[in-house]
Amino acid sequence: MEGHSHAVKKLVSVILIAGFFVAGLFALFLLWRGKVIELGEGVLASTVEALVIRPLDRIRQPSGASLITSGNNDTRGRKVVPCGQSQGSTAVVVTFGQSNAANISPKRRQGVPGLINFNFLDGKCYAAADPLLGASGEGGALWTVLGNTLIARGVFKRVILVPLAIGGTSVNRWSDRNDLGRRLDRLATSLRSAALSPTHILWQHGAADHLAAPDYARLRPSEFTRSLETDRVKPYTMREDAYREHFRSIVAHLRELGLQASVFVSVSTVCGDDGSGPVANAQAALPKAVSGVRTGPNINAFSLSDYHQDRCHLSDQGVVRAGQAWAEVLALAAGNGTSNSR
Repeated sequence: MEGHSHAVKKLVSVILIAGFFVAGLFALFLLWRGKVIELGEGVLASTVEALVIRPLDRIRQPSGASLITSGNNDTRGRKVVPCGQSQGSTAVVVTFGQSNAANISPKRRQGVPGLINFNFLDGKCYAAADPLLGASGEGGALWTVLGNTLIARGVFKRVILVPLAIGGTSVNRWSDRNDLGRRLDRLATSLRSAALSPTHILWQHGAADHLAAPDYARLRPSEFTRSLETDRVKPYTMREDAYREHFRSIVAHLRELGLQASVFVSVSTVCGDDGSGPVANAQAALPKAVSGVRTGPNINAFSLSDYHQDRCHLSDQGVVRAGQAWAEVLALAAGNGTSNSR
């Protein structure tokens, strides 16, 4: 009888343990599936992060195979041109980041003779015209203004633009080699196949991490913190050290891929405010913190009302000014500038 009672107790214990285990798995499943989970910065959030548990990030697109293939790849009506050699009076300019580095302008432009768009998605060169091939969006790009300006000023005879920006993306996605870091892999492969070597790599980014989306920021307390401006709709911002280390990883990845050109970084975090905060601080400090990184234009210095169409994305006037500011940076780097764009 006593043995039977012991067996029953043991069975009950096993059932309870199994029940707790199943309940725990179910709780983790809900965390994974949940779209909005308020965990803040406490022990629970840190534990969830340490266990590498993430919600399904419905806002973090693209995903899957489209991580590589996203971007404008509509070549209908485009003129294929020889890529030529990336040396001498030719600049090969890789551009990446988020929406302001993509095809965001309400006005499209044509490239002047000598301005070429290398489409890293198919490995071909085309006469440049907005929307640029390789980046997201269907409007105009500041890089077309950049290229036209450099050629008009005689800084370079030919400029080959290589865009791969995706709107709304965090720096932590570009540093993740299983996420948007795969676009850098594809970029390197396509450039090698075309016998092209970048002369400049330009990073235009910031607002996505300056005003971070709570859906994923809440589960990454080591990367994000609550903004001091608690009235924000998106009250999270990336920590300065986190942004710096993510960008350091991006540069390391580029170097491993054989892309040795200097990386120029703009300060570009304005989105409904003055853009000040940890991300802008990190961007301004990157040239001193990371080897091979140089200072780009301070886009935050642009008037919010005059140069931003929705207090966040650049207006056409803003695109023109940003393109010209970037052109001045590259002209200075080539020894043909007139003043410091910052």
